[in-house]
Amino acid sequence: MEKRFYSVAIRIFILLIGSVIFNACGLFVSFDRTLEGGYKVKNSNRLKFYGKQFQLSNSLQLDTNAIYVFSNYELPTAKPFDIEISSYCRFFPNGQVLFANCDTIPSAAVVNNPELGWQGYYKIKKDKLKIREFEITNGGMIGLRWGHFQNGDILFYSNTPRTHFYSWKAMEKQDRKERWRKVKIDGIKPLKLNW
Repeated sequence: MEKRFYSVAIRIFILLIGSVIFNACGLFVSFDRTLEGGYKVKNSNRLKFYGKQFQLSNSLQLDTNAIYVFSNYELPTAKPFDIEISSYCRFFPNGQVLFANCDTIPSAAVVNNPELGWQGYYKIKKDKLKIREFEITNGGMIGLRWGHFQNGDILFYSNTPRTHFYSWKAMEKQDRKERWRKVKIDGIKPLKLNW
């Protein structure tokens, strides 16, 4: 009886470990570096949401002719205008989003360069924004970013939805949000991304 118990326990343990590894591997993605220093996922389908591809129909919520800029001076503990770590994202009507780092408000030449930064996909439901994006973490994996709109800007939750078991209610209980301010850039052009 004891031998049988240990045999079953070992099988269950192996199945649990295999399940954890299998689920974790679903998060990892392979990628290439662009000549401009950006990252491009080899199989962009890994980042897409399941189902029909999102098409932006309400341009009042999200402006595809602007960028959204975040910098550490938006955090409560930072000194005003202390721009050390800054990022921006640019949204496209077909559900694609492009993120990039910058040290100041970027020029039109930078924003119009699709080889900078890293890629992602977004969808909007009511006032809730969900993004699946590439992260260089752990050698390349799928990152999640959730947020909502406020006065033309985007408020992203600071923690990943994974830490809150993918629950909007749990995310909303925390008060840690990052404000990404909408910034109009003169000379921004429509782009067709090749991913």
